[in-house]
Parts: sequence; structure tokens; C-alpha cells
Amino acid sequence: MDEKIGEAQKKLDWAIMNVNGTIKCKIDSYENATYQVLCYGKKKDLMDGAVISVPEEWIEDTHPEENHIRNELKSLLRHLEKKQQEGVI
Repeated sequence: MDEKIGEAQKKLDWAIMNVNGTIKCKIDSYENATYQVLCYGKKKDLMDGAVISVPEEWIEDTHPEENHIRNELKSLLRHLEKKQQEGVI
């Protein structure tokens, strides 16, 4: 299980970097084909309400070697980034 989470974390980190994000996300756990992800802002504080469930396929269908981020994951990361910049989270 740790290997699965580790590989998913690498893909998530790559996706954040490639949407020019300043948020940090850490995969906390995996259960029922869903990752529980903790999101942190610029000050490294946990964002309010930013423990999110991310379906496995959003991360698994992201391919750094092909420079491809799953559209739903890209949308989620951009949304989190925007909310952080607005000071909402």
C-alpha cells in the first residue's frame, strides 16, 4: 500500500508543479479506490476544509512521462489554487 501511495504522490506533485501551483498536497490514505488528500497553503498550514477525496483514476490516469494530467485532476488543482489566492481556503 505504501508503494501505491508513494507513486500516486509523485504524480500528484508533478501535476501541481505543472499547473504552476503553490499549494502542497499530501496523500494521507487510500481506501475504496479513493485517495484522501490533505492540502496546504503557502504558509504550510492545512487549508480550511481542504481534506479532499480524489478518485483513483484521476491520479492513475495522469502520466508525467507523457506530459499528461487527467483533466479532472487539473481542474481540481486549479480550483484549489484559485480559492487559496482568494483567501477562501
